[in-house]
Amino acid sequence: MYSFSIIIPHKNIPELLERCLASIPERDDVQVIVVDDSSDERVVDFGRFPGLGRPNTEVIFHKSPIGGSGGVGVARNVGLGVARGKWLVFADADDFFHPSIGEAFDRHVDSDADMVFFRHDSIDDATMEPTCINTSRLRAMDAFESRGDETALRYRVSVPWGRFVKRELVDTHHIKFDEVRFSASVMFSLQAGHWARTIAVDDTVVYCNVRREGALTHEGRMDWDAMATRFEVDRRAAVFAAEVGRGGLLEGVLVDRWMELRQIDRRRARALLPELQAVCSRWKRLRYIFLGR
Repeated sequence: MYSFSIIIPHKNIPELLERCLASIPERDDVQVIVVDDSSDERVVDFGRFPGLGRPNTEVIFHKSPIGGSGGVGVARNVGLGVARGKWLVFADADDFFHPSIGEAFDRHVDSDADMVFFRHDSIDDATMEPTCINTSRLRAMDAFESRGDETALRYRVSVPWGRFVKRELVDTHHIKFDEVRFSASVMFSLQAGHWARTIAVDDTVVYCNVRREGALTHEGRMDWDAMATRFEVDRRAAVFAAEVGRGGLLEGVLVDRWMELRQIDRRRARALLPELQAVCSRWKRLRYIFLGR
């Protein structure tokens, strides 16, 4: 049985995947799972695919329906299906780990916490220079350490990387990633954060989030279908928060998403107002902003 299972979804960036794999120490207690989601054979040499022949590494070639992409959520769920480690660790193929990850493995392998959060940094892929980082994530960690406030870490940090998650937690509560192109990790992170009995924070910087052109995070910002997908995920997240007694906690996120949709198409955004109204407890006040009355 492995202590750690690292799940890495991949599509059409083999050189960056190679860098990510090179940053992971080869250890008998670490299982590496690479799930390729329908990469283009014109871009990827499948005979020399990164990870093939690497010790304790499983490479899975997942084929999505013709003309489509299962997305990062599908790839991560495929990885969950074969993960055998005590802890789950998630990485994006264009990111990488710092050498400190090995010591982090040793330090937390027997932790009683259900989730352990770590610090991260960020670089620009074109220049390799430090760039802006996910400050909301780091602020959530600061709130936990300075005031013991777990709320933001549990309910507002949606990226799955930069943490260890007990596989038992995920299996017990049947937590999966949404199989959508955008915001696939929101519900996974939200549910894992809620159901975790205890969480911990380690100030070690173990993960580097790489900012690059073409990354999925930045796609579709002015595309209705992409933003509507994000809105629907945020709506379900707000509903879940209300159902577990955290009503209002994620309403602001949903409102901001609706405002982005409104910038793209006011008519279609207006048609989504009943869904917003059903979730937002502060609707009477918000309607003046949305409807101008």
